[in-house]
Amino acid sequence: MVDAPALRQSRNITSPAMEHFEERVNRYVFKLGNLKRDTDSIVIDMGENPVMNFDRAKTYKVSLNKYMLQYEKASAEYATFLQSQRHEASRREEASRSLNATSLHEKVTAVLKQLNSILPDTRSHKSHSLYSHGSSSSLLTSVVLQHTAKVEEARMKLKYAEEEAELPRRKRSC
Repeated sequence: MVDAPALRQSRNITSPAMEHFEERVNRYVFKLGNLKRDTDSIVIDMGENPVMNFDRAKTYKVSLNKYMLQYEKASAEYATFLQSQRHEASRREEASRSLNATSLHEKVTAVLKQLNSILPDTRSHKSHSLYSHGSSSSLLTSVVLQHTAKVEEARMKLKYAEEEAELPRRKRSC
């Protein structure tokens, strides 16, 4: 009879199982990467077009919310898969997934906060078709630049983690 704590421990993985694991990881990473790219393209477009009117702000907000819902769903599925694997490679992939998800979530939250400050409060009955271009757009640009720096930092950390993960594979192949 196997006791319950033994089931939770890390396990060794065979070569065919590792190949299958890596295939599944690649599919998830590809899907999440595409969603992140779509989200980043909206943020970049906002930075390149700082003059914000009501329609543009609303379009950006709807698109960001849509992509983030898709990203969070796919990321949660990926996390569930990784947690079910119980080996070292899955723990490294989960750390990377978590870092990427947190970085993207923080960036999008800040951008949505900025968009919400431009859009009218849905509880008020005031009708505004155009919002201030000056301070709002410069604040938005500032927020985008700050988050771009954070994303770059996260990318560097991810690259470092990927290189660390690659070292054991290189040692095995030699």
